[in-house]
Amino acid sequence: MALTFDGTDDKVDHGDIDAIDGTAALTVGVWAWLDTSDTSRREFWGKGLSPIMYGTNFGAGGTNIVEVSGSDFGTVAAAITAQVWEYHAVVYDGSLGTNADRMKLFRNLSPLTVAFTGTIPATLTGSATVFTFGSTNGSHFWKGHLAFGRIWTAALSIEELAREMWSYVPVRAANLILDSPYDDETARDYSGAANHGTITGATLVGGPPGINYGTRVLTPRGRRTMHSLRAARVPALRRTAYGLGL
Repeated sequence: MALTFDGTDDKVDHGDIDAIDGTAALTVGVWAWLDTSDTSRREFWGKGLSPIMYGTNFGAGGTNIVEVSGSDFGTVAAAITAQVWEYHAVVYDGSLGTNADRMKLFRNLSPLTVAFTGTIPATLTGSATVFTFGSTNGSHFWKGHLAFGRIWTAALSIEELAREMWSYVPVRAANLILDSPYDDETARDYSGAANHGTITGATLVGGPPGINYGTRVLTPRGRRTMHSLRAARVPALRRTAYGLGL
């Protein structure tokens, strides 16, 4: 399953995730379906315009845009495709030297060519704003579906992203601060960090196809029980339908 957003005021608010503030490494991954292209700016997710947000600016031709401030950002010329499930990932590593090394964008695991303005910092700034999927700062609302929102305070490799992209349960538990599959109407966070979401308006639809319901090795933070219970309460019929994206 997934959540669908109307592009007007739907969003999922996960609160002020403090672990993002001041971090030198971050990975955010999410499955996204765009209903239709228009002239609006649409955000996949964001924690204000600072420390970081990521979306698509259709007013500039449908380009992806990642911002760490109003004057420090990167854009991608290749527009996303409407009415197709795509996996989007942003990987930030402030320990590296250049903008291109510090901020990498991926679409279906393919690296995107990013044109940068300003400087991607060595650490993200602090902010008291909330982290939201489907919007940024109560504006630029996403129009379409989102599923499997996950955040790590680490820079994941392309090999790790490939595993996470298709796994219902996260493969990497280390540094995981949000794991919200959006397969029900609670936006619960299963990472153990308790960054549970509050849904405004968004409702359930069929999710991305091909998700693997296999098992994984879990950390000792009590997540084994949480994930086991989550898997157990998804009926076989629902799992099959989910895998087909129905």
